[in-house]
Amino acid sequence: MFDTLIQNARIVDGTMAPWFKGDLAIEGDKIAVIGNLQHKKARRVIDAEGLVLCPGFIEIHGHSDATLLINRLAESSVHQGVTTECIGNCGDSIFPVNSKNHDRVKNHFTSFLPDYDVRWSTLTQLKAVYEDPGIAVNVVPLVGHNTIRAAVKGYSMEPANPQEITEMVSLISQAMVEGAVGFSTGLEYPTGSAADTRELIDLVKPVAEYGGLYATHIRNRDLKYLEAVNEAIEIGQRTGASVQISHNVAKIGAPEGIMPKVLEAIEDARRLGLDIAFDVGAYLGGQTTPLASLPPWAFEGGPQETLRRLADPECRQKMKAYEYPIWRIIKLNMWGNVRLAVSSKNSHLVGKTFEEIAQEQNKDPYDVLFDLLLDEGIGFFDLMWEGEIYKPEDRDMVLKHRLASVCCDGRTLAPYGPLSKRNYHHAYSWISYLLRHHVRERQFLTLEEAIHKVTAASAARLGLVDRGVIKSGLAADLVIFDPDTITDRTTLQKPDLYPDGINYVFVNGQLTIERNTHTGTLSGKVLLRSGH
Repeated sequence: MFDTLIQNARIVDGTMAPWFKGDLAIEGDKIAVIGNLQHKKARRVIDAEGLVLCPGFIEIHGHSDATLLINRLAESSVHQGVTTECIGNCGDSIFPVNSKNHDRVKNHFTSFLPDYDVRWSTLTQLKAVYEDPGIAVNVVPLVGHNTIRAAVKGYSMEPANPQEITEMVSLISQAMVEGAVGFSTGLEYPTGSAADTRELIDLVKPVAEYGGLYATHIRNRDLKYLEAVNEAIEIGQRTGASVQISHNVAKIGAPEGIMPKVLEAIEDARRLGLDIAFDVGAYLGGQTTPLASLPPWAFEGGPQETLRRLADPECRQKMKAYEYPIWRIIKLNMWGNVRLAVSSKNSHLVGKTFEEIAQEQNKDPYDVLFDLLLDEGIGFFDLMWEGEIYKPEDRDMVLKHRLASVCCDGRTLAPYGPLSKRNYHHAYSWISYLLRHHVRERQFLTLEEAIHKVTAASAARLGLVDRGVIKSGLAADLVIFDPDTITDRTTLQKPDLYPDGINYVFVNGQLTIERNTHTGTLSGKVLLRSGH
C-alpha cells in the first residue's frame, strides 16, 4: 500500500515534454511509480481530474536565509508551490560568521527580531539550526562574497591584498568542503563592489575545484552591461567554474539593442565550452536596496560613517553625481517609476513614488532618498524601493530564451508575525503570475516551458540530481494546481495575499499544502552539493 496515490492528473514532468494523463504514487519521501494505478491502494488518495501535477517549484535566486529561521513555515513560498529555496545570493549569505562580520549577519534579523541570537559560524552549524526543529521547504546554500569579504576586511572598500585573498580563499574552501553548492557575488553592493576581477578569479578557483556554481549579480546592467557580462565570462573561463548570471535583463538606460548582444556573448561562451546560463524574473522590475545607488566610497568605515556622509551637504552633492547607481532611471530623472516599498520609519509613505514624495515635501528626489536612509539610521539596510526598470521587449527576449530559469529574487514572508513587517507582493505571487499572465493570458510560454523554467532547468543549474523532474525514485516534491484558475491576488497596497488555484503541495513526500491550507509540516531539507 502506497502512502499517497494521485490519480487522473495532467502530468507535466518538468522536461518540456508534452503533458500526459496518468497516476503517481508516493512512498516515503520518493516518487514510487508513475502510470495507470487505478486499482492500487493507498492511505491517501487524491483525484486530480482536470488538474496539473508537476515537480515542486524551485526558487533559484532567493534571499530567504534569515526569514526561514524567523518563520519556518515558508508561508509565502509554499502557498504557491515553491518547495526549494536557493539562499546566499547576490554575495550575501548568513555564514560564515566571525567577530568581524557578526553585526552584518545579525542585521538580517534585526528589523524582524532585534534580539535574535546568531549562534552559528559555519555552514555545518547553520544546517543544524535549519533542521532543528525543521523548515517547510528545502534549502540550497551558496556562500556569499560580501559576507566572506566582511569576515576578513570588515566594512573596508579597499581592494584585497594577497594575504586577505588567502584568508578569503580559506573560508570559501571550508564552505565548499561543508557542502555549499557554490559562491555568489553582488558586484553592485558594498563591499563586494570594491573587488577587482583578479580578486574574483582567485576566489572562484576553489569553487571550481569542488565542482561548485559561480552565481553572480554582475557589476552593471545598463551603461556597462556587456562589459559586466564579459567579466563574468572571463571569470568562468579562467577558473573552469559553471556560471549563473543573476536576473540577467538590461535595465532602462542601457544602450539601444544591447540585449541581443549580451545573449550572443553568452551563447558564444557556451560554444567555447563554458557552462553558463542565467535567471530572470517574470515581472518588469522588482525590489532592492537603494543603498546601491550610492558610490562605493560612501560605505568606507561602516554604517555610521555612511550615515555621517548622508547628513553632510557636500557629500550629498558628490553622491548625486555618481554615474552608476543600481537603477539608471534615477539618473534619467524617472523618479515616477520608483516607489517606496519598505520603511520602518516612514511607513505612511510606502506605495508612493519618489516623485510624489518629492513634490509633497518640496525636495529634490535625491534628498528624499538620503533623508529616508537617514531616518532609518543603522537599520537603513532594510529600506527598500520598487520600480519598473525593464523594457517589456527585453524581459520577454530573456524569459523565452532556452537558457533562462525564472526566479523571484525575494524572500519567504508571512502575513502575520514578525515577517508581516516586510511586504513584497512578488514573494506571494511570482509563480502564479508566471502561470496566469505569461502562460494562460498571453500564451507567451507554453505550460510545459514555464514549468521547466522553475523546475528541471533550475535544478540542473544547482546540481540537484534528485528533484526537479517527475520520475520514479526521485524526491516527491510535487504541486497539484488548476491551470484554469491559478491567479495571483497581490498588489503593492495588499501585498500579502496567497494565490488561488494551488490545491496541494508535497515536500519530500509530506503533504504541506492541502486545499490552500498549510498543514504545519516541516519536511524540508538542507540540500548540500552532490556527494555530501
